[in-house]
Amino acid sequence: KARQGDNVVNLSGMLEEGLLENEEQNDAIMMLSAENQQLTVALATMSTIVDSVRYNSELRIRVSELERERENARFVEQRDELEQEVARLVEAGEELTEENGRLGDEVAILEEE
Repeated sequence: KARQGDNVVNLSGMLEEGLLENEEQNDAIMMLSAENQQLTVALATMSTIVDSVRYNSELRIRVSELERERENARFVEQRDELEQEVARLVEAGEELTEENGRLGDEVAILEEE
């Protein structure tokens, strides 16, 4: 019976030790789980930041394209205005040439008189 009592005491001690280890392991698992959750949140945040940076970069490229298009449109508008001005000057030059011809004719008539 003494031996059985010793065995019971030994088993009881081993059981207590096992329960303590199990409790420590549960605590460690809970800590790892909390760290894992924090890392998951950090990863999601980083993913959002990467997506934002990518989107920002795409927007910058699009803004550059639109600015180039606007600048090109302004150059086309200026070119059109210059072409119209050249056409007006050509027309004015033709009118002056005609008037010079008439004045030349009048001078010739007056010189004959």
